[in-house]
Amino acid sequence: MSTDFESDATARAVALEGVKKGSLVFTEFDAEKKPYTLTESFAFGRGGRPVAVERVIVELPPGWSLRHAWLRTSGVEPARDGNTWTFELRDSTPVDAETLGPDPDEIVPRLVVAMIPPDGTTAAILRAAGLE
Repeated sequence: MSTDFESDATARAVALEGVKKGSLVFTEFDAEKKPYTLTESFAFGRGGRPVAVERVIVELPPGWSLRHAWLRTSGVEPARDGNTWTFELRDSTPVDAETLGPDPDEIVPRLVVAMIPPDGTTAAILRAAGLE
């Protein structure tokens, strides 16, 4: 059988020989999704005491890019210096845990970052992590 289905294209067409009008054609395939980014999240405002400045610093290998999103707060844009991004949240107040309320981790501000290798491949991620 051909390797027509071994691609990243979302639409695929495969020609079948000997198919006549009224024929039933059955196919089977396995879809595999590979991660193309490393993703990490950081919770802010935990610890039970007010905090003047909470900071997360992300340093990436040359050529990598970073995307981020703040959840449950507007947050601020990171300061960037070359391959280093610095995220800060100022004057955070602790979240009071309520007996029948949500877990504090579900309501505190959270920063989510996606670190994207230059060629977007899993191999590049494994190399950067020293796992290849």
